[in-house]
Amino acid sequence: MSILPEKPESLMDDKRNTKKVTDPSVLITIANRMVNKVVVEEDKAHRSKEMIARWRVVNLLSAVDEATWHNMISAALDGQRKTLLNIQPNGDWQPCEFEVEIREDNGEAILLLGVRWTDERGEEDVQYHNGAPAVNVSVKADTTNNEATLALLKMLAAGQLSANEAIAKLEGSINKTEDEDIEIKAAIEPTAKKNNPRSGKRKLVRKTPTA
Repeated sequence: MSILPEKPESLMDDKRNTKKVTDPSVLITIANRMVNKVVVEEDKAHRSKEMIARWRVVNLLSAVDEATWHNMISAALDGQRKTLLNIQPNGDWQPCEFEVEIREDNGEAILLLGVRWTDERGEEDVQYHNGAPAVNVSVKADTTNNEATLALLKMLAAGQLSANEAIAKLEGSINKTEDEDIEIKAAIEPTAKKNNPRSGKRKLVRKTPTA
């Protein structure tokens, strides 16, 4: 869904108004009319971001006509949306609330366009570490089998398992390991040796030659 209308209303008529805007209130009216057409209803449960665009009023008056100013507002919205997508690319960012106002800053009139953007997908913020998206690894263990979990913790504390092996077992993503095979062999081999009469060392008897 594009946040920008295909054409401003003033361009729909062949008798385009090319008069330059000389009244600051006209700038506010055009901005309100344009942005109001593309806002969506905000879901308070979804994340939102706020961004502000600024223009010096003296640089706009007698310099832009209605269509040009309309396109400048459109470009500002498009730029804000692209900035959000660069920072949080997993969202579907749409404007949901805005304010247009002229304020004085050190004696100079500044036109401000503040826009609140909402993520219509309702995703979580992408976290960054050293400039790269951080990978969040979480392990959910099945706590219903408390005895098995306790046994794993005891083995881990005794140094019989590495941390990675314990995590893998808790995730249930590990099959029989070599350690388990050794335990099975250790349980079988003593019985096999006991039942095998040929096991163990043989006593050699040296025969003396007969005359």
